[in-house]
Amino acid sequence: MNEKHNNHEEFFPVGAVYFFVFMIVFYALLWFMVYMVLLERG
Repeated sequence: MNEKHNNHEEFFPVGAVYFFVFMIVFYALLWFMVYMVLLERG
């Protein structure tokens, strides 16, 4: 039973990790653009 569990640990959700990193970068850029607009307004 332990051998099956070890084989299961080899699975790595690459697509989910890429999506998570993309989402973080996207919201960081979105926040930065809004922040710059607020700074320009004073």
